[in-house]
Amino acid sequence: MNRKHYLKIILAVALAFGVTVVGCDNGSGAGESDTWSDVTSLDQLDGYWKSPAKTSSETITIQNYMEQQSMAWTSGMATTYGKITVTVKTAKSSSIYFNVNNMEWALITSSVDSETYIFSGGNLSNPGVWPSFLEVIGYTELDEGVNNTQHSITGNYNYPLPSVELTDEMLSMGIQINQNSHKVKLPAGFNGSDLPELIMIKQW
Repeated sequence: MNRKHYLKIILAVALAFGVTVVGCDNGSGAGESDTWSDVTSLDQLDGYWKSPAKTSSETITIQNYMEQQSMAWTSGMATTYGKITVTVKTAKSSSIYFNVNNMEWALITSSVDSETYIFSGGNLSNPGVWPSFLEVIGYTELDEGVNNTQHSITGNYNYPLPSVELTDEMLSMGIQINQNSHKVKLPAGFNGSDLPELIMIKQW
């Protein structure tokens, strides 16, 4: 992937800290609300838990895109590519893995599961324009994530933190579990983090 493309992704990490996931019905029957109780045993936490992805979409100008990627924007680019628009689609989630057997846990504070840039308009449909445009922004038609038919670029990213020792002290941190053990609720500021309250669904 483009080296400069990571700059915008890194900025997205800070935004994802503000995501509070509530109201998901996975693990409850139709019309059934969750009943929460305090976790009393580390065995209840064993496994991989993930919050539902929060998706977003916005449309920006090609100049905005270039500036966000810290790329130069010249009058020549404005003439050639100035009418191109960019639709940015993202999906963000948080996940946590409790490995009770090895007495450790790892928290992925922000995971941008996918971010897609869709380029449209201008003269992109003209022969040779798409390859030359890719070269300007640091890609080729053969790069992973490049869709030459849709004129889009997709990347997947993760931001894990180091594993932390899992102790019985976790049981006093306010973690709750729902009635069928399919969801856990992590309180705001869990383990000294800047995370808001998170409801996470068991994956395995």
